[in-house]
This record gives sequence, C-alpha cells and structure tokens, in this order.
Amino acid sequence: MDSLQKFSIVNLLSAFSRVLIFPFYILDWKNKEILYATGNPYFIGEYTADDLKSEGLDLLFRICKPEESGFLRKIFVETAGFFSRLEDENKSDYVASFNYSIRIKDDFMLR
Repeated sequence: MDSLQKFSIVNLLSAFSRVLIFPFYILDWKNKEILYATGNPYFIGEYTADDLKSEGLDLLFRICKPEESGFLRKIFVETAGFFSRLEDENKSDYVASFNYSIRIKDDFMLR
C-alpha cells in the first residue's frame, strides 16, 4: 500500500470516527502495530489514540488481565494464521473482533 492509499484510508476513517459513538482501531496483525486509532474522545481504558499508536499491540497485552493474556496471544496467532492462508484479494472480506477484560490507567479492571 502506498502513502497516497494510506492517506485516503486515514481520511475515510477519520470521517467515520466523527459520526460513530464508540472508538475503533485498525490493527496490523503482521507488524503488530496500530494502523489507525480513532480520534473519538472515548478511549479504551482511558488510554488515548496516541497511547495506542505509540505502544501498538504491546499496550493491549499490558492492559489485559494476566489470566487472559494467554488467550489474547492465542487469538492473535490464530487470526494471523487464518489471514495468512487467504488469497490477498479475499482478505478484505473478513473481520476479526473480540472482547476481553482490560485494566484502566488507575489499575482498575473493566469487563
């Protein structure tokens, strides 16, 4: 994907984030980074979009319940495996979504 395509996608996602109530994030499974974090004022566990962009997927593992980190890692491995077996033209037909407990900044657990 070239820089013009990325710029166009970010602009489109920014438009979506202005009309959606909840934040959303686009993850790059291969490089383990956050490609897009919504500018929505509602954040995951009080972590801002900049927090997510700077720490990437490591933040998701750091803020999860310790007993759920193995499950979360397995989700990422299985999802990456699933997408790696798909033809490139079919990958956009699928979405991975999951829920897990997180620790907010003051160390309180949310579900």
